[in-house]
Amino acid sequence: ANELFSKIRISHGNAQLNTRICGVLIECINLAEFNLKNLQAIKRNHAAFATLDNYKLFQRFLQNIRKINSFIKNISNLRGLNNYIRESDSGFSLGLIKVEFEQLFEQFNKSMSSIKFKTYTDEQVNSSLNDDIEETTKLIYALQRNFKGDYGVMFKAIERTSTRLATKSTFSIDELLGYSIQKEDGIDTKNLDYNEYQMDLVCVYAALLKNLGDFVNVNIIKFYGISQNESSSGSMYLITEKAEHGNLKEYYAKYKPLDLSVKLKFALDICTGLVFLNAVNVLHRDIRSENILITSGLNAKIANFTHSRLNSGNSSNLGVDRARIKSMAPEIVERKHSSLCKTLFDIVNNPGNTPALYVNTPVLCVKSSKGTFSQHSFLSIEDAAKEARKKGGNKQKALEYIDEFSEMGDFKAIYYKACFMQQKFYGKHKLSKYKKLQKEVAHLFELASDANITDAHTKYGDCLFNGYGVPKNQARAIELYRKAANDGIGNVKFYAQFRLGSIYYEGLAGKEDKEEGTYYLKLAAWGNYKKAIDFCKKYKINYQLT
Repeated sequence: ANELFSKIRISHGNAQLNTRICGVLIECINLAEFNLKNLQAIKRNHAAFATLDNYKLFQRFLQNIRKINSFIKNISNLRGLNNYIRESDSGFSLGLIKVEFEQLFEQFNKSMSSIKFKTYTDEQVNSSLNDDIEETTKLIYALQRNFKGDYGVMFKAIERTSTRLATKSTFSIDELLGYSIQKEDGIDTKNLDYNEYQMDLVCVYAALLKNLGDFVNVNIIKFYGISQNESSSGSMYLITEKAEHGNLKEYYAKYKPLDLSVKLKFALDICTGLVFLNAVNVLHRDIRSENILITSGLNAKIANFTHSRLNSGNSSNLGVDRARIKSMAPEIVERKHSSLCKTLFDIVNNPGNTPALYVNTPVLCVKSSKGTFSQHSFLSIEDAAKEARKKGGNKQKALEYIDEFSEMGDFKAIYYKACFMQQKFYGKHKLSKYKKLQKEVAHLFELASDANITDAHTKYGDCLFNGYGVPKNQARAIELYRKAANDGIGNVKFYAQFRLGSIYYEGLAGKEDKEEGTYYLKLAAWGNYKKAIDFCKKYKINYQLT
């Protein structure tokens, strides 16, 4: 629980949108943590609390907390809002945010009450909810103008670009060379007089700009390529969109004092660019007036991505120099030495103050009505699942562990139990029992999917789409595939994208949409998902990154 609370605080700290709603939910988390610490601190409460019924109730409480974490991550950034936006008579609606918030809020107080914790009350909840939804709606209306007024095109561009960035994070010089400079092109050139290491950085920088091609209208400088001057000593030049007014610092010095409307326009342009960079998981890390270019139409565009990186990438030391120090965050300036240096220093000088690798927290032991739990050597549900899959592993012992926790309402255990039942790890079944088995498997996947176990969305989606153990509901199945395509990781995400692509492309749900199908198939193929690649080859769909 403590680890989960920490994750939620990180999500809240990174929130850019719907900050009031996130604030209400973080207050709920603070209350939950306070109650839990009180329970752990008073040892006489442990024996009374440690019953099987309370364990099940506590698992439901934790599941609600996990849903809150997922909800905060989704509504607090532009990309995540794709799960909640729906068409309406006025264009689109974010009403699903209100629906899910109210459900989570109600479930939170019910789960808190069920384990005798204090519940959360705040008369300003509805006001915070409505104000945030109104502000976010206005923001999306403003942003979608850059995409022909279509939020669907905007979210597709975000997904496509983030996939490209994750798949193709760098280009070779040969791939970037070949741009022919023409005077009338309206371009700027920059001589690349760099050493080998700096050229590697330029290749990464160029790849980022090239992949951001979809966002040339959202205040990010357009990149054309690299040109080599054959008439001289082979000098190379970085070719970007022309900024007739230079950078923001130069523009301000030349035309100050600036009118308030111009200042507001520049500020909005910069914020728009940053919102989209964040949506595709890019950190610029060097936003200052020298790196904001002003075009002839007085559009402010973000440039110089030399120090940028993906959110998932390794962080490098920016260094501190006179040019950047004024625009750097205080915590970056203070970060003179890495955490490794600090740890090594502590070890040498005062070992007693070295950060602990493990933190011991009170554990509530649970008594079942049948006595104590059987003893297993597994550290987690995932550990047991690995043992069950391992060649020569103790499958029986692992499955008993998973079954035991699934009976107590652990949703990860419920998901794995369904997987292993589906794969017939529990033994051969007669044909007469097969339909009954399908129903049970589908029910377990439904429970796990409702508990927001992302991997379960595709599994239950398959059951619904094909009518395995449940009545067919292809519309609901497609919703679950979309959710997995947005929130999933690795093959779960790529499988969901492939399923959506093949369904739309072949009209498997009754309506053919080759454009939508191609979009999802390309995303899956870019993730090197073999079925998607084979599908594209079969139907001659060009999925290669360009």
